[in-house]
Parts: sequence; C-alpha cells; structure tokens
Amino acid sequence: PLTIRAVFDAMSTGDNVDPSIAQAKLDEFRSDPSAFKNSLLKQKLAGFSSIAFLLFLLGPIVAETCIEAASFGWFPEWPGGDNLPWSLLIGPGFWTIPQYWI
Repeated sequence: PLTIRAVFDAMSTGDNVDPSIAQAKLDEFRSDPSAFKNSLLKQKLAGFSSIAFLLFLLGPIVAETCIEAASFGWFPEWPGGDNLPWSLLIGPGFWTIPQYWI
C-alpha cells in the first residue's frame, strides 16, 4: 500500500490533493489496474499537448525573428527582406539570396 501511495503521489499533477479524492483514486486503481494506465496516459497526453501548443504559439515568432536577423545580417541588400517569410517562396525567392550575400 505504501508503494502504491508513493507512485500515486509522484504522478499527481498538483502539490495539494484532497485526501478523499486521493483515496478514491487509490481504491479505483486497486480495483481496476487498467484505470491506472488510463490515468497515466491522460496525464501524459495533457503534458505533451501543452508543450506542443506552446511550441505552436512560439514557433512562428521565433522562426520569423531568426530569419529576419539572418537576412539583415548576412544579406542586407536582398529586396525580399521587407516581406519575410513570404518572400522566400514568392518573389524574389530564396534562390536569389546568393546574389546579395556579403
């Protein structure tokens, strides 16, 4: 019982758990071992989806900042620098960058 409680406490999402809820979960896990697996998968899915959502929100911002800094630092006279990131694909295009490389 102590091992099960330690594992449950390690997997809990918060520091404070209502004792009645914790006991109900322990009883559920003891009676149905697949409930433990389902709870673990649900917690992993919540964690991975929150990380993926954060990367989804921050990714374009970081990518645009890096591309813009690279264009102003390495090929400042390239005419597509004003319309990034679309100018990489639609006129003048990334294939014209070597002409303006410093």
